[in-house]
Amino acid sequence: MTPIATPLPPVSAQPRLALDGSVWDAMLEAAGPQDAVWLVRQIVADLNWMRDGLTAALAQGDATTLRRVSHALAGLGGTIGAPHLHKVAQRLSDTARQEDLAIVATIGVEMQDTLACVLALVEHRLSAMGAA
Repeated sequence: MTPIATPLPPVSAQPRLALDGSVWDAMLEAAGPQDAVWLVRQIVADLNWMRDGLTAALAQGDATTLRRVSHALAGLGGTIGAPHLHKVAQRLSDTARQEDLAIVATIGVEMQDTLACVLALVEHRLSAMGAA
């Protein structure tokens, strides 16, 4: 069975969700051609794992896990050139530290939407590398 391609989000309508090409390219160059596909596959796996952790922590109102997952997402966002992901994840981490679960829930929705867009972009780039 052929997997259905993840639809690419309308980045032109939401330019803040685009990946910074220079950061992305520098990351792939540092990995080298022999490890670039492996690295992007690992990023997809990590984003999926973090998405699942975020979803569970939001559902449970688990501020500790939200801090941990959003901190990891902020770091990964910076590494892959996803500045909006970095920014929203940092805001979620800071808010979860204060344990204001009402605000955390609101930021959590934005985080989930942002993460879904970034994941689609990274999967699209993986597909463009010929390694879906």
